[in-house]
Amino acid sequence: MVFLGQLLSGFIRIYMLILTLRIFLSWFRLPDNSFTRILGIFTDPVLDAFRRICPLRIGFFDLSPMIPLLLGSLCDSVVTTLLINGRSFSIGYIIEIALYIVQFFVNIFSFVIAFSALILLIVDIFMPHNIMPLVTMVRSFLSPIIRWLQRHFWINSHNSMRIYYIIILVATAVFSTLIGCGINLLILLSRKF
Repeated sequence: MVFLGQLLSGFIRIYMLILTLRIFLSWFRLPDNSFTRILGIFTDPVLDAFRRICPLRIGFFDLSPMIPLLLGSLCDSVVTTLLINGRSFSIGYIIEIALYIVQFFVNIFSFVIAFSALILLIVDIFMPHNIMPLVTMVRSFLSPIIRWLQRHFWINSHNSMRIYYIIILVATAVFSTLIGCGINLLILLSRKF
């Protein structure tokens, strides 16, 4: 069983690496060559299926490629835990997997918000009147949060937007850290079952 687990885990990790490479290369306009075609043959059916089945978008971010990576990570964890380490399948283990899924989505959500606030802070400092489509989309994504902050924390300053972006960055870091600590504590408790 250990050999089978190691073989499955190795296959899953290699495929996840190939998926990650494909996702990373999709951010750039590369010339069509045999490497990208072969990479697309192995990964595009999976990525396209998840884009159709679970279209996950936050603003302009297409997060649907994260789902196969999450599932691959979970499969690798299950294979490693059950087949290699010999842990038994229990209610506690199911709870642990569910908590890992929650933690994954909290981390993605926190990253998107913090990254958006960081982009807008940098743009506001160096190019305050920028109307690029990307910047406009990021502004529209964060506008509900900014409006809520403006209603509850009125700041009378020439640089109030920068202060709001910094508040979003700090609040996101604190939120994700607290949620992460809470989830890790629940994971430790679930291992008792």
